Amino acid sequence: MSINKESFERVKECLHHGQRFVLTTHVNPDGDGLGSEVGLASYLRDLGKDVFILNVSELPDNYDFLNTDGAIKTYNGFIHRETILTADYFLILDISDWNRLRDIGKEIRKTDIPKICIDHHPQSGEFGDVQLINDQASSTGEIIYELIKYCDGKITPTIATALYTSILTDTGSFKFSNTSARVFRIAGDLVECGASSEEIYKLVYERQSTNKVKLFASILNRLRFEENGRVAWFTISKESMHSHGAKLSDTEGFADYPRVISGVEVIVMFSEADKSRTKVSLRSKGNYVVNGVARKFGGGGHQYAAGVLMEGSMHQHVKSILSEVALLLNG
Repeated sequence: MSINKESFERVKECLHHGQRFVLTTHVNPDGDGLGSEVGLASYLRDLGKDVFILNVSELPDNYDFLNTDGAIKTYNGFIHRETILTADYFLILDISDWNRLRDIGKEIRKTDIPKICIDHHPQSGEFGDVQLINDQASSTGEIIYELIKYCDGKITPTIATALYTSILTDTGSFKFSNTSARVFRIAGDLVECGASSEEIYKLVYERQSTNKVKLFASILNRLRFEENGRVAWFTISKESMHSHGAKLSDTEGFADYPRVISGVEVIVMFSEADKSRTKVSLRSKGNYVVNGVARKFGGGGHQYAAGVLMEGSMHQHVKSILSEVALLLNG
């Protein structure tokens, strides 16, 4: 689904008429959500707007370079209540699911303030008052790039760095199937506008903590296989994270690694969000569409990268998820 001109025009009008904007993205934000926020926020500030970035999760350490001015704040209902209530527009980026916005989503929904959703994930229904959705885009950062261009905006080095980060991370460093010729052209333009491809890669991927690496090593030791080696899966408990001094955000990218194993078609990662909720991440090399499995359990996502947050302990969900994956492979 590509974006029509009317959608761009509606968002352009909102950005023009509004003065105070609150930007947010999903829980456990990734490079695309954060890069999209910083890129759009920087563009709006260049227009003289008042912009606030509020996220329910803390900023992961490897993305701290995006927060040079300290603008990315962790949402606090008491501290930020006035900021929420005095906004002209809410900009919800890289997510079309109220549940994954947690507490800030609940507060935003209570207001009559217009909500603009900019996202590249397939939608199951209407989300927000104004939508800029393209599920064929590589990333939300790509859509922000197109929006700024549509508005005849200038891509500054700050914007270029943020949007390059979005595209780099959501294309798996330009190796996933969502890497089109257009993506390379956009990335090239962002480099010409001031993004340093080498520096951004180092900042995102070559500053992993010792605790994260030790956690990953322990996971590789427990990697399991099903369906004659076509499915690789593993679990990450809170206890394991704690024993290695790691956080849930440190597991970003873990689900993608088993793609390098010959014969593996689908990867499933089960991680404890807390004692009563389980995060399930599904990845595919491209021969099997996995977002249908996620949707069966209330989740969603892209064809080859999807997930769901499930109520209940982690181990009670392993069998049911793996059974659905087996049906997918053998159906």
